[in-house]
Amino acid sequence: DRDEDDYLQEWVDYHILVGVEHFYIYDNESRIKVRQVLDAYIRRGWVTVIDISGFPMQLFAYDHCLQTFGRRSRWMGFIDADEVLVPKATTDLRELLAEYEQYGGLAVSSLFFGSGGCQRKPQSGQIAAFRLRTPEIHPFNKAVKSIVQPSRVLLPDSPHGFTFSQDFCCVNE
Repeated sequence: DRDEDDYLQEWVDYHILVGVEHFYIYDNESRIKVRQVLDAYIRRGWVTVIDISGFPMQLFAYDHCLQTFGRRSRWMGFIDADEVLVPKATTDLRELLAEYEQYGGLAVSSLFFGSGGCQRKPQSGQIAAFRLRTPEIHPFNKAVKSIVQPSRVLLPDSPHGFTFSQDFCCVNE
């Protein structure tokens, strides 16, 4: 990601609370380097930062992550720093993903949140401040992000989908 430093610590903290065990974050020429923003998390072993440059680099980053770090992870979620994973039936993503072990991945539907009328950056953080969202039936919400089992993925097709190994596919809830 690029220039997501305002809320990056909050994003990492939130995802740790819902069960994410490690983060591979690609820093695409941010003005304030991700390494600087997340130094404490890197030193504790929570975060690995990979510097990349150029545009567009998202699919390169996804593929590089799968090829380089995929063997270390049972599951990998491919989301941006302005996106949060909110499990409905549990507070732990690991419990949710256990129900989908037989598949190659889980497609997570998008719900878009806006500023809620905020004119300035909220002091409370983005999760607490940005609470108004599009209705579930809104056309924007047809996009998905994926949580995949790297051992069952061949390559990323787009920021929203992957090609899976034979006999595996991505499902939604």
